[in-house]
Amino acid sequence: MTPAVMVGIDTEADDQWSQQGRDRMDVRNADRLPALQALCDEYGIRPTYLVTHEMATRPESVAVLTGLARTRRCEIGAHLHPWSSPPFRPEDLAAHTYPHNLPLDLLERQLTELTATIETAIGARPTTYRAGRNGFDGRTLPILERLGYTVDTSVDPLFNERRKGGMVFAGAPVVPYHPAYDDVRRTGTSPILEIPITAATDPPLPKALERAYARSSTLGKPGRVADVIGISRIFDAPGRRTSA
Repeated sequence: MTPAVMVGIDTEADDQWSQQGRDRMDVRNADRLPALQALCDEYGIRPTYLVTHEMATRPESVAVLTGLARTRRCEIGAHLHPWSSPPFRPEDLAAHTYPHNLPLDLLERQLTELTATIETAIGARPTTYRAGRNGFDGRTLPILERLGYTVDTSVDPLFNERRKGGMVFAGAPVVPYHPAYDDVRRTGTSPILEIPITAATDPPLPKALERAYARSSTLGKPGRVADVIGISRIFDAPGRRTSA
């Protein structure tokens, strides 16, 4: 059987993980998307560009994304950053808020606005979603369903930002599944198809140790479990990840 490779690309403003980057909201990285698309074409991959609000509203990034969408060689999805998707609150900008920590009505308003903006600006109604900072829980599922989404790609089985107020996905399936409303780490009845982000330890560890790593409450702190068992980094396809 030929393996299937699915590539989802967080398509967002430059340098979102520093205050300077959030203040500028530059979208110069959009200029590199055609080259990335050409690489995907070379390997027969149809990527999904998961687009934030700023990428769907800046003329320079909209021009690139619209051009790519028209070729039908890619999919346009949505990527919610609460600090850049209106209506947002000053405290969300300052705290880099996880989507799942928003009040439910505000989360729905932001997702509705983002979806409509992408469709209007790029000409493609998004049906695939990924939460910024993997901030995804069961409350999000009914909103996505009402907006016509069919796929989510927010769950990362090795993701753990409990200490920062983020999600913990330890124990989630590593194959596509339909999540439960009360716990997106379990199989349930939502019509949304969850396609987990590919994740692994480097060097490879037995699955039991991977699960222990993902559940640890000491991640990110001095003397964390990763140091104890010798994990040098965590990465997710297609590239290495050292922070959310």
